[in-house]
Amino acid sequence: MPLIITKAIVIKAKDYGEYDKLVTLFCPDSGKLTVKARGVLREKAKLKFAVIPFNYGEYVLASKGDYLSLSNCTQIRSFYALNRNYDVFKCACTALKVLDVISGEGNREVFEETLNFLTALCESDATDGLLLKYMTDMLELLGFLPDLSGCVCGKNQGKLYFDSCNGLTCECCKGESDTLIAPKQLRIISDSLHKGYAEAKIGNEAHESCVRLIKDFFNAKIDGANI
Repeated sequence: MPLIITKAIVIKAKDYGEYDKLVTLFCPDSGKLTVKARGVLREKAKLKFAVIPFNYGEYVLASKGDYLSLSNCTQIRSFYALNRNYDVFKCACTALKVLDVISGEGNREVFEETLNFLTALCESDATDGLLLKYMTDMLELLGFLPDLSGCVCGKNQGKLYFDSCNGLTCECCKGESDTLIAPKQLRIISDSLHKGYAEAKIGNEAHESCVRLIKDFFNAKIDGANI
């Protein structure tokens, strides 16, 4: 029986029968994999930790039946600190939602970016600043980052607006649903691309409004996304 050995992050898990779980993993090379974890709901199961969302480990998988089967797992990090308060946990769950809706193909940069984001969240409660960096980085890695230099028409005089489908628009191009974007907001979004997570651990109300704009843009660009 061929074995697959891969590092992975647990995106989600659901009960399957009386003692089993179906686990969705995100792997750097294979992308999303659905794995059957046999017996992990039993009281003395040794691999209970391996099916908990956010678990990061080296997984040993066997090809068996309709699903890959979990054979073993060596935990690298549990990310348990993400459970310390509701805001941090909710912010971290956004990353799992992102991994769940993007293409099934592997992406090492996306994998590493997510690990860096979760690590930063374990060390800071600045959820808005960290999430803004993560979301803008994801858009850039996936090839969907909007042009932040101005409206696509080239006429950048006057106020600028944000269209959830196309990015920045000017007075002439804006639609009825476009949101006015302040110069400070635009600067914060642009700066987030050039900051490390250590610098992004500063958040305020402006960061929160920027996160809402970027989330709306992500949802419009990625099929099935509801971040």
